[in-house]
Amino acid sequence: GKHPQDGNPVELKVATRGYSIWHGSKIAPVPKVLL
Repeated sequence: GKHPQDGNPVELKVATRGYSIWHGSKIAPVPKVLL
């Protein structure tokens, strides 16, 4: 979906150790504990 503040696309991608959230050039890992 889109980021609520700047409108840039935010993607949830499958990474080697769980998932990652991509927002522009920023990548934030999502621990499997949160899923």
